[in-house]
Amino acid sequence: MAIQAVIFDMDGVLVDTPFVACEATNMLLQSAGLSFTQEQFKKYLRFGIEDRVKMWNQEFNKTIPEKEFFHEFIDLQIALLREEMEKSDRKEILLKLKLRGFKLGLATKAKKVKVDKILEALDLEDVFDSILTGDATTQYKPHPEVYTNSAKNLGVTPEECLVIEDSPHGIESAKSAGMKVFAYKTRVFSDEDLAQADKIIYDLNEVLDLL
Repeated sequence: MAIQAVIFDMDGVLVDTPFVACEATNMLLQSAGLSFTQEQFKKYLRFGIEDRVKMWNQEFNKTIPEKEFFHEFIDLQIALLREEMEKSDRKEILLKLKLRGFKLGLATKAKKVKVDKILEALDLEDVFDSILTGDATTQYKPHPEVYTNSAKNLGVTPEECLVIEDSPHGIESAKSAGMKVFAYKTRVFSDEDLAQADKIIYDLNEVLDLL
């Protein structure tokens, strides 16, 4: 069945937030005496920001304020990635896909307040035909909910969707929804981590060549 829609994850695909997530976290948690390596931090990436704080408070007997950390973390991530985001070619790629007639979706565990800030920084507020954030879903990836609902919003079947993901849990989520998945290789996950995908790509421009 021909692909009619391309659905993008946000963190790690549109912007390399997972790579700076550990750095931003360590900067904010310095006063609490906590620090993680990139490898240690991987297990937390599948969870929302406030959920991570709840886990750290329980695991390490801390009292880190969740909402305060949430907003400081988002702003710090964007600041760390500002130069990279200003040079981003994501909008050009997305617009080329739209010109070819593909419907575009965004499916992310991130909350709307973070999504809005990232899309504004990338000048992508009006590009997607469907945007599903963590506020509109009840299950985290690898549960397929966010992708199943994205297909419904776009008016296509799962078999007509191509998903661009960067993480093992995201790939599992999209595959469980019955969709084709391209794994976008970032600095966080290895090729082995991404092996469940139909194909691994190393530049988002490859999507244009492969559709």
